[in-house]
Amino acid sequence: MSKIILFSDANFAGKKVELTSACEFLGTYGMNDTVSSIKVQWNVYEHANYKGQRHTLKPGNYPIWTDWGGANDQMSSVKPAPSITVYADANYCGKKLEFSTACGFLGDYGMNDTVSSAKVVGGVWIVYDDAYYRGASHTLRPGNYPMSSLRPA
Repeated sequence: MSKIILFSDANFAGKKVELTSACEFLGTYGMNDTVSSIKVQWNVYEHANYKGQRHTLKPGNYPIWTDWGGANDQMSSVKPAPSITVYADANYCGKKLEFSTACGFLGDYGMNDTVSSAKVVGGVWIVYDDAYYRGASHTLRPGNYPMSSLRPA
């Protein structure tokens, strides 16, 4: 499961809060406008209720606010960033690709009509039978799907 770990001080020090789901107001955890370092793959927002400047953080560690382009002690809400990994074979095997944004044509990556399984880390994804968001669409659920394009919902 995807999680975000927030720290009140730089270099992963001070108060620590671990979250596995969205939080529209970090004050609930005593962390409103006090975050200085992060370990994550999530979207972080300057204001409560997912307002203000958004920063999408890729997997990794952010020992100080300048590493994610934010400002010290100015974070008030967080939620998982859309992320999906698609696999050429069933059971999460074979060639794999990771996406955090829409992909109109999986053929650009050599995987048109070859995806057989996927793992969603964050967000809800819509998959399509044909390229460029055409054909039948399906909300991704665990299982195997033929896909030619995808996007976060």
